[in-house]
Amino acid sequence: PYIGLRTTETNFYLQDDWRLHRRLTLNLGLRYEFNSVPNEVNGLIDQRFRYQPDRNNIAPRFGLAWQLDNSARTVLRVGYGLYYNVIELSFVGLTRFNAPRIQNFVAVNPTFPNLLASAQTGIPTGLVIPQANLRQPYSQHLNVAIERQLFNPRTVLSVAYVGTLARKLPRASRPNGGDGLAQNLRPDSTVGVVNLLETAANSSYHGLQTSLQGQFGKLMLRTAYTWSKYLDETSDFPNSNAGIDRNILALDENNWRLSRGLSDFHLSHVFNQAFSYELPWGFRMQGILNLQSGRPFTLFSGTDSPFGTNNNRLINVPGALSFTPAERRGITVDPALRALLTPARGAFGTLGRNTAISDTQRSLSLSLHKSFRLSEGTALEFRVESFNFTNTVNYNPPDGLLSSPNFGQSLTAGDPRQTQIAL
Repeated sequence: PYIGLRTTETNFYLQDDWRLHRRLTLNLGLRYEFNSVPNEVNGLIDQRFRYQPDRNNIAPRFGLAWQLDNSARTVLRVGYGLYYNVIELSFVGLTRFNAPRIQNFVAVNPTFPNLLASAQTGIPTGLVIPQANLRQPYSQHLNVAIERQLFNPRTVLSVAYVGTLARKLPRASRPNGGDGLAQNLRPDSTVGVVNLLETAANSSYHGLQTSLQGQFGKLMLRTAYTWSKYLDETSDFPNSNAGIDRNILALDENNWRLSRGLSDFHLSHVFNQAFSYELPWGFRMQGILNLQSGRPFTLFSGTDSPFGTNNNRLINVPGALSFTPAERRGITVDPALRALLTPARGAFGTLGRNTAISDTQRSLSLSLHKSFRLSEGTALEFRVESFNFTNTVNYNPPDGLLSSPNFGQSLTAGDPRQTQIAL
């Protein structure tokens, strides 16, 4: 399985800044990228499993900075850019597991020394196939921000809208059914599971990002708050040809819209407060307070979808599930309604993707330090640092698989309080 993939990335760009007025500056740019299709130096990858190169990767950039008043205390900043990403090498590399290089054998009660003496052969193998007309993933970034100086030159308030629209993102489809589909029911019964690697997924991010940073005597503050929403159809892509995480596969191969929902990376609210304060006798105290919403996760039934993939979701039964925040058992099931949550064989679950939200995360870290001057060029620093100073329990998302004995329980949590002393 050891292969040597080689690609060439060629990038050109032009940019210039134009000062149209003493209060108005434009930033203009244009970029072009070409990324070659990976080639295997030892000929271990069949040429029919390589996709066509994408040569249409032109990326404009635009920026604007406008001082809204003569005092230069208020500035409007606007930016837009188109950004391309490379296609992962695994889109070609995973095809090394295709037939005829890989074959399936099944032996019942094998015995030494010849384990395959009575093995059944000719069993259809799976395939990993990159889409022939893959396109480079790209995203459009847009931001509009107003910055205002308050009180003194070191105190700045910023309020910004930040948006990202990503297109042609990588994903994996299974047009020939999943692992649990009977061979005679597959559209092509001569092969097994087909992982079709595509660049067809989309995502969108919209956020209100605010910050206040300043210095007030011996106190330095930096406050940041973000309110955002992040939607996508899948938040990852496969890096293997088997054992693919159920979270990144489509519920319905014919309708990826059923997989569109909150991204795995979605955080509705994020608040950070950092400070630094000069205490008497040369001591300095610093701290960071972090508060953020929990992450979304999907509730699975533990049964196969009609496509034979073990990622079917629950039936949406009102009142069947109870959510308890900040508890190890975050989800409890009404015993009288439990049986109604599992879809019938051949039916889809009706609960959406990433509709459950894990616990809010809270953390306060503090440090105290002092520097002792030993000579003109030598100092000794004493420091005490405490992470998660309040020893708050931050539970990770609970087990969301209904068929699991640990369903609804958080099996792990964030780090407890950790204190270190340094000299």
